[in-house]
Amino acid sequence: MLGNTAAQLTVGLEGWQQKCRVVARGGNRAVGYVGMFDLANSDAAVTSNKSGVETSGLASIVAPVDTGTELKFGLFCVCAEAISDDQVGNAVYKGRVKALCKVASGNITPGMPLTVATDGTLTADVVAGDKVVGIALETITTPTSGTLCDVLFDGMYGAGAA
Repeated sequence: MLGNTAAQLTVGLEGWQQKCRVVARGGNRAVGYVGMFDLANSDAAVTSNKSGVETSGLASIVAPVDTGTELKFGLFCVCAEAISDDQVGNAVYKGRVKALCKVASGNITPGMPLTVATDGTLTADVVAGDKVVGIALETITTPTSGTLCDVLFDGMYGAGAA
């Protein structure tokens, strides 16, 4: 039966992605970098949260910050390409991505929950109450710094709290 999504999904994960164009603020961003939408207008070049404007927090990504709420309630995306400071590039806010991942010790294995770290990576070092934005889809051996990993990612709604 053509068009039956339920039947199509039983064969494996689709490679769909929900993409957006973003402006990197506060530095260059590498492929797989996890950026936070600048809804707080923290960068001097961000002046509003109007849709469709390059100076908007809805279009600008900055390094993730943790002042108590941002990592739990923020909106995030993964850079699909290298983006220079104050330049426009492609990012993914939902779907299957290659994101920079790490863990303090041990390995990342399929099914592990991942949360956003302030260095622009996803970390398997999950703390209770953290917003889970990714699920690891592959094994990465001892990634103590950002290593590209296949991830099912949702930077908008997340996959629940740890």
